[in-house]
Amino acid sequence: MRASTQTVGNLAMLMYALVTALTSILIHHTTQQIAPLLSAFYTFLFCILVYNGISKVIPSKLSLIKKSWFDVLMLNFTTAICWIFAFYSLKYIPPELYLFVYLCGMPIAFSFLYKTQWVKAAILFTGLMMLAMTYHGDTLLLGVSLAFVGGIFGTIYSIFSKKMTVDFSTLEILSLRFYLTVFITFLLSACFGKIQLMHVDFYLKFSLLSLISVVLPLTLFQVGIKNLHLTRALSYLPLAPLACYAINFICTDASFNPLQLTAVVFLSIAMLF
Repeated sequence: MRASTQTVGNLAMLMYALVTALTSILIHHTTQQIAPLLSAFYTFLFCILVYNGISKVIPSKLSLIKKSWFDVLMLNFTTAICWIFAFYSLKYIPPELYLFVYLCGMPIAFSFLYKTQWVKAAILFTGLMMLAMTYHGDTLLLGVSLAFVGGIFGTIYSIFSKKMTVDFSTLEILSLRFYLTVFITFLLSACFGKIQLMHVDFYLKFSLLSLISVVLPLTLFQVGIKNLHLTRALSYLPLAPLACYAINFICTDASFNPLQLTAVVFLSIAMLF
């Protein structure tokens, strides 16, 4: 039974890494056309509808939710910071750079939280600086900073999510996760005059974006951390930015940069150990 659950967890995390590479590119292109706050609002509104339509966790486990109110609150708070920053970061920097910064930010945050693996944290931070120097743009520092902070909160989210697997199923945790994100993005979008009645194609686009870029990868991630030790699950993460870098290099007219490739390989190896 133990071997079976580990196999499920390994497959889930492998698929998560590959899907994440593709969805980061998709979100990057979306946020170039539509405001990040509005994009996030509709994306996660559809997530709530999908997950709650499947799990129906609130009416069935209301007493348990009240008992675990702090964990649910922290799950929502860390998710809101993580994803709002992600949508903004992907507007400002290329998706492969975003993924490296975000995913390296997670083990660096883990090192500080648990006071361990300081050498790895220093190596990852050095590698990130080396990689960031190969990119250019007025919004580079802002995008990198947002991605790094998002990675920190992604680590905290993972800790609370893992804790909640004792009382809640994968779908139940996901159905509880996005309420604060939707509330914040709706409130800010309304304040900036972004909320308005759109053509049906607009909503269909975001329902598809929600399913492909959030529902599918997060379900895979939740299955992974449920069936694996958190450290083992996170070991698959280097595959995501590596795949994203390869896809962008093949599908765009990006010129070969030896220093950039060296930094990519260096970071991918460093994240594995």
